[in-house]
Amino acid sequence: MSYLSLAVGIAVIDLTVITATIPERAQMLAELAACMDAQTVRPEWIIEVDEHGNGPVPQLNRLAERADTEWLFRLDDDDLVNPEHFEVIGQHLSDDHDIVYTWPRIDPPNDDFTHDGLQLIRPLASLVDRNFIASAVAIRASLWRDLGGLRD
Repeated sequence: MSYLSLAVGIAVIDLTVITATIPERAQMLAELAACMDAQTVRPEWIIEVDEHGNGPVPQLNRLAERADTEWLFRLDDDDLVNPEHFEVIGQHLSDDHDIVYTWPRIDPPNDDFTHDGLQLIRPLASLVDRNFIASAVAIRASLWRDLGGLRD
């Protein structure tokens, strides 16, 4: 089954990007918005601005509940994506997978999370043991809900 379709001349994808942010990060969010505008395949994108300092976990869970697509993609406000990012991801969304990890560029590299500039893949057991749903990962919305979303 393909999750790409064509609408009004722009390729779209059955995926919702969810982004939690705070007012102080408006510049970073603007940079991410420019990346999203440049996408060759357009996902839905919903954002929530935390005006009360409640933290990103409740925001992300609310955003995930609002999404009505088969796939979710958590993208933090300080993440940037290449123009073909969701086009490439769309080629790997299938009935055979529930999670599609992407390889972010991290600049400058951080030795705690990277090796040669690539994010280390944590084993699937981490999702169960720590309920860890990373940023920059596509996850089937039904799995997100089955896991109970993110925990504080």
